[in-house]
Amino acid sequence: MNPLIEGAIGGALIGLALLPIIYLSIRGRGENTEDHAKLTALSGRGINLERARRVQFVLFVRTEASADYLSSRLTTEGYSVQCEPGEIEIYYKRDEPASLEEGRFLVACKVVVLYGNTLGRIRTRLSALAAQENGYYLGWQAQDLSP
Repeated sequence: MNPLIEGAIGGALIGLALLPIIYLSIRGRGENTEDHAKLTALSGRGINLERARRVQFVLFVRTEASADYLSSRLTTEGYSVQCEPGEIEIYYKRDEPASLEEGRFLVACKVVVLYGNTLGRIRTRLSALAAQENGYYLGWQAQDLSP
């Protein structure tokens, strides 16, 4: 498996195991405290958030056809996209066990500036695209974290 995808999938799986991220996104919270926390932590480490960086955005869809469709759409929007099969645990309700879902992870990479409003627009767009295919936007991570 490609190390880029393996790292993104591993990070997504760890995040999913630790926090009911999917549950919160299904509930439709407006604010994104995870973005704010990540940006605050990066800024606290002396990372210049005004510098454009390569960022990975991770999505999950259930079918190969959905993955192919989203891959094509994202490529036309300037992302480089890699896709791998995988599975995630989805929490629909906090007090119920997670359900294991098989599907495809898409790692869409693009150079962006890590402003909260930029990430918010991207999150909104990617969430909508994934939802059209009965999928999920899982989050982002910056590639280059040099100051």
